[in-house]
Amino acid sequence: MILIKQLFAIITSLVSVFIINCKILLYKMFTQKKIGLFYHPNKNLTKNHTQYIEDYFSKNKNFLIFYGSLFFFNKNNYFLIKPFFLKYIYGVDIFLSNNVSDQFTSISKKIYIHHDIFDTPLVEPKKEFTLLNRLLKYDYIVVSSEQGKKIFLKLFSNTNIHPELRVSRYLKLNYFLKKIKVKHRNDCSKILIAPTNFRSFPKLSMQKKLAKIIKVLLELKFEVIYRPHPSNFFEKNVLAINVKYKKFKNFTFDQSNDYTKSFQSSDIIITDMSGTAYTYVVLNSKPVIFFNSEKEIKKFGYDQLNYFKHRSQVGYIVNSTKGIVKVLNIKKIQLKKNNKIQKIKKIFLNQKLLNLNDFI
Repeated sequence: MILIKQLFAIITSLVSVFIINCKILLYKMFTQKKIGLFYHPNKNLTKNHTQYIEDYFSKNKNFLIFYGSLFFFNKNNYFLIKPFFLKYIYGVDIFLSNNVSDQFTSISKKIYIHHDIFDTPLVEPKKEFTLLNRLLKYDYIVVSSEQGKKIFLKLFSNTNIHPELRVSRYLKLNYFLKKIKVKHRNDCSKILIAPTNFRSFPKLSMQKKLAKIIKVLLELKFEVIYRPHPSNFFEKNVLAINVKYKKFKNFTFDQSNDYTKSFQSSDIIITDMSGTAYTYVVLNSKPVIFFNSEKEIKKFGYDQLNYFKHRSQVGYIVNSTKGIVKVLNIKKIQLKKNNKIQKIKKIFLNQKLLNLNDFI
């Protein structure tokens, strides 16, 4: 079965390359449009990004955008392409991705659109050299704020030549701001728990504490939505939590491609160091509970990053289940952080929109 799937992917990739090249040739001959190809190199994350990516690029009338992924989508200009075959696609002016790709279309400007909203740590220190060499293949890296540049400038600090860093509004914001209707309550009865990928930062992850946290909150009659990082959707220890607590009526396990329903219905989010924290703040104007070990954060040298320096402005820092419960019992909790949350939101909402013409 595996061999059949691999053979299907190879044959489909060859067909996709042929069709795309033919279409590009025709468009180059008969139109003045530029050609872009947006590629999804991470299969587990693809479906979480398609909606807002499509929405944004549908408004770029000067570009024809093709989409490549490891999935087969029954959509116009979507193609299943294994990464190896990208180099056989010619005439693409701009290659884009929001997860790091190692393969690219031939002779294209290569743009990485960073998918975290702030200067969230990229990978563990021991993996930084590998990531550095992968990112050096790009011509541009797009971040969501001047503060967000910091983590990349640190990564490139010992290189003489590196991709040009540019700032533009986070692509998710415009799309999801239209979808979410914010409602505030005086108390926090519905809690969203959304940790980062625990395989990326095992020593900073709250994963080992999750079962206990959820148990306590459910017993206290809070409604709990558990949304694991998409990279961990089908991990055994993640699925085990769902099996353990699905009998509780006040427990929801969210594996959907669209997290806006969980955002909109919840009163507060609990996370460790996920970039989702600040996305939640901007889209929802609601606070965050950061479950962190200050010792480990300082050990990794992350305490000077804006992500961690701004935590107390948009939420509360705790290191125990008791600390979480204490915060949740604060009266009018959503109003207490409102003024500071509005200031933080401006950091991201005041940025100009991405314009592909600026890269040609």
